Amino acid sequence: MTAPDPHDDQAARALREALGHAEDAAPMPDVRASISRRLRAEQRDGTPGYVLLQALLLLALLVAGIWYLAG
Repeated sequence: MTAPDPHDDQAARALREALGHAEDAAPMPDVRASISRRLRAEQRDGTPGYVLLQALLLLALLVAGIWYLAG
């Protein structure tokens, strides 16, 4: 086994200090706007018209698959 190099300890300490300062300087993101957009999108995706559209698209995909396999 080799003894730890004091230069490695100094580099590791400097890196920890730099990362600590970077974390302190970084502002906390405001996620309220993105959460509200996500909730609005999920509410929109649950409307009957959207569900009907998805069902029709799935049906069209199934019909196209059957037509492809039959022909």
